[in-house]
Parts: sequence; structure tokens; C-alpha cells
Amino acid sequence: VVNGKKYSPANTNTISITNRRNFIEPQKTDDVWQQTGDIVYMDYYKTYTTTEAAVTELITDRETYLVRKYIDNWDFSDGSLVSFPQGQCSHSFMLCRAVQQADAVINLPKMKTHALERITGAVKNLYGCIAGGNKAAGHAHYPDSDVFARMLCDLNACVKPRLHILDGITAMEGNGPTSGTPVHMGVLLFSDDPMALDSVFASLVALSPALVPTCAAGEAQGLGVMEPARIRVVTPEGPLSVAQAAAQYGNPGFDVFRGTLKKGLAAKLLPLLPCLQDRPRVDTAKCIGCGLCQQSCPVESKAVKAGNGQKAKYDYAKCIRCFCCQEMCPAKAISVHRSWLNHLLGGK
Repeated sequence: VVNGKKYSPANTNTISITNRRNFIEPQKTDDVWQQTGDIVYMDYYKTYTTTEAAVTELITDRETYLVRKYIDNWDFSDGSLVSFPQGQCSHSFMLCRAVQQADAVINLPKMKTHALERITGAVKNLYGCIAGGNKAAGHAHYPDSDVFARMLCDLNACVKPRLHILDGITAMEGNGPTSGTPVHMGVLLFSDDPMALDSVFASLVALSPALVPTCAAGEAQGLGVMEPARIRVVTPEGPLSVAQAAAQYGNPGFDVFRGTLKKGLAAKLLPLLPCLQDRPRVDTAKCIGCGLCQQSCPVESKAVKAGNGQKAKYDYAKCIRCFCCQEMCPAKAISVHRSWLNHLLGGK
């Protein structure tokens, strides 16, 4: 609880260390964790600013302690264009100024499902470094999961976080990344290779890393190591293979989409038959008519209309299946509908 507000165990965070000299281990005094050093906290949706530098706030969520330190004038909604000519899909990014000015970036993803990319881990979490409203524009520019994943891999290569720490103590399954169900996994994953981390994450939830678009794209683009056989998992009990780690720490019943349309007749008919495509679906009984789905839709003419008490209504001919609406819905009224017909035509 922060300032009277409850925060979900599933938060997406990035920490920028702007003064390495002052970054020291936390000290616990009077049941409050204190952190010294100029640390800026940011998340995917909000920017936190203060008129006083180095103000520390405590976030307490079950057994998890997080400390946020804010610095005046650090605004993650503002940014500038950064050239990245070596990108294989994207050659420039509108990066937050805070990220550009940081000496180092530590990526703190949460173990969650994702409607577009199946899971959101180390690679996907870096999208929070894109400034303000450019996130929505990115979904319109990279409208499907594969091309969006290729862009994310270029973004990771551009930002180059020093370390990735995935919080899987309380994960989110099902209708993620914001409307899913909290589930205990009890793991923390650390790596300087975002691909290896995401591959282990996928293996822990019985999902083939090859089915994760960011893993497949990263393998092709040389971002890191995806193949589980080439990854060693170091645990307090000693090194394990990925298969051994999955057997010891994994959850094969984790609710994540494991199907594929890469084979069969459905893959050939998919562009011609919209009824085969995954799509956002609104539960009108839950919809509160707030209009956030319409605001978050990156399509200029809006594929969903809602607001002022009017419940969400879709125009699927305009929908690009980015699932921004599903991610932003505060009432958990929007979910991903997967057609039974693609099963009949050869999908899984």
C-alpha cells in the first residue's frame, strides 16, 4: 500500500542507477528498508515525480519489500529519438530521457502472461523505456506479435541493461498482463542474458521457448541464448539443467497459452478469415464504461468505442490485435478470445 493505494503483486519495473558510487546494500531499521543512492523508479503506466530530491517511499506487498527513491525532474513521459542503425527491425527509438542519462539500467520484470507475446519477461519489459505516448504508436507500427518481438529485441540491444532480475515469487497466470490471476511460484531469476532468463521462465511454466515470439526473434537476431540445453541454472543447491530446474521449481499447470497456428490449414486461411484470429472480447457485465480501452487503442480511428458510461463495443475490421485495451482495462472486463475453429483446421 502506497499513499492509501493497493498495488498488485504483479508490477513491471525498471531501475536506473544514476550514481554508482552511492549504490549500496539496503539497511533495515525499525522495520523499514532504506536505500542510499540516486535511484529512479519507473513503471509501464505512471511517472512519479517530487519537488524534493531523494525522497524514499516504502512499498510493502506481502513478503516483498521494494524501495523507491525519486529525484526531481526525472520524467519518463518525455524522451528524444535515439538512433540505432545496427537494428535489424528498428533503427531508432524514442527513449525516455532518464534511460538515456543513466549510467546503468537494471531491468526488473515480473513473471506474467501476456496476450500478445504469451509471456512478459526480461525482453518485453524493456518496452517501458519508450517515452510516453510513443508506446501506443509502437503497437500500431509493429502490429503483430512477431514483428513487435523483433522490435523488442532491437530495443534490448540498444538499451543494454546490466542485469535482469525477474520476480516470480508471486506470478500472474491467465488473462495477463494486468487482469490475470496471482499464483505462487516462489522464484527469483537473475541473468545478464535476457534471452536465457526468458527461456528459463518459459520452461518453468511448461511453455516451449520457441513458441515465445521474443525468444524466437532474439535467437534469430543474436540477442542471447534461447536453447535450454545451452543454459545452466545456478541454484543454492548447485547447478541444474533447465529441465531439472523446471522439475524442481516449475508449475506445469500454469495457465498460459501454449497453442500454435504455425502449421495446418488455419495458418494459410488466417489472413482471409478474421473469425480465426485471436481477438479482445468484452464482458459487458464487468465493463464500467470508463473509456480507457478507447484511449489506449493505437488505431487512429479507434477499434473500440467506450466512455461516459457507454460500454465497450468493438469494430474488429479496424482491430490490429495488439491487446492494449485488454492490458489497460481496470475492471478486468476484457479477455482474449481464441477461436475453436482454428483447432478444427489444424491449429493447436
